[in-house]
Amino acid sequence: MAMEVTMHGLYNLYKEEFEKLGWMVLAYSDGRMDKVEQYKKGLVYLLASIETKMAQVVDVDKKADLAIMKKRLEVLKGHVEKDFPTVLAQVPTPVPVPVKGGKKYSKKK
Repeated sequence: MAMEVTMHGLYNLYKEEFEKLGWMVLAYSDGRMDKVEQYKKGLVYLLASIETKMAQVVDVDKKADLAIMKKRLEVLKGHVEKDFPTVLAQVPTPVPVPVKGGKKYSKKK
């Protein structure tokens, strides 16, 4: 689930997730649950990437930095889960419907 990423890239992703929180408050208030759910998935993905990097890094200082990032991200994720309950079930999901000569997608009812 995690990808190979540099420390610099990981830090930038980490920073962006904290900055996006304000936009998610607005998205949630506008009923854009798809955006909020995507944000939640991004947090999980980033946590997995940090854990992967922690297992690869041998430098003590970098490991400590990653541990701090992970701890803070877990706090952020906890607040996001509490403040934005999952309501994605209300958003219609496209379901593939077989059609002669190709695929067609329709909204799930």
